[in-house]
Amino acid sequence: MDLYIDAEIIGFIDYKIEDELLQKIYISHISIDAYYQRNGLGTYLINCLKKEFITIALLSFTKSLNIFYEKNNFVEDLSKRKLKNNTNYVWTK
Repeated sequence: MDLYIDAEIIGFIDYKIEDELLQKIYISHISIDAYYQRNGLGTYLINCLKKEFITIALLSFTKSLNIFYEKNNFVEDLSKRKLKNNTNYVWTK
């Protein structure tokens, strides 16, 4: 699927987000409105597509944070765990 991409938006994202995968996700997410509104897709479907991209972006962001924590000597702090899927980290250096 080809997406309409605004060069100014891409420049802003490149400046703010260094992770290439996250850049692509956010560029695609921002481009959904411009592409589909230009081609007449209804607002409901646009919002559904945006929710899918938000989910992917959050999963990718979580993975990136986990890699950051591992590289910077953070370890999981089990004593502060609040929810089954909520991980807290403490710095060990």
